[in-house]
Amino acid sequence: MSKFTVIDLFKYKSTRFISLLLIILFCTICFTFYAPSLMLDEFEFDIFINGLAVGLSQIIAYGTSFVIVKKMPRKLLAYICFGLTGICSLVLIFTWKQRGEEESTATEQIVVLILISLFSLSISIEFTIFYVYQ
Repeated sequence: MSKFTVIDLFKYKSTRFISLLLIILFCTICFTFYAPSLMLDEFEFDIFINGLAVGLSQIIAYGTSFVIVKKMPRKLLAYICFGLTGICSLVLIFTWKQRGEEESTATEQIVVLILISLFSLSISIEFTIFYVYQ
């Protein structure tokens, strides 16, 4: 019986590329998964409303991701989730007025909260699917 170590992942060119790609994917998913939860006090609404929006989107993601996995190919679902995360991030750059800037309107605050919820939903689905197939 032969023993395998972590160094074996980087021994061959094909496994080296896949290992580095999965490390980058893992770090990206973890950073974006925890970012909205760590920034709850930065959004315009009360921290409890922000936490409720992020928490509900994560619960919805956990409940629906296992159903979605059976109906869609894994790569396609990963591309869709990362695309939705990227779109939400770009729109947030232009709509979210952080502290110190001028006052935002109620509709802008609601749009930011909805975008944060979509962002959290898509990355939670990606997080769940990534761990299912790890």
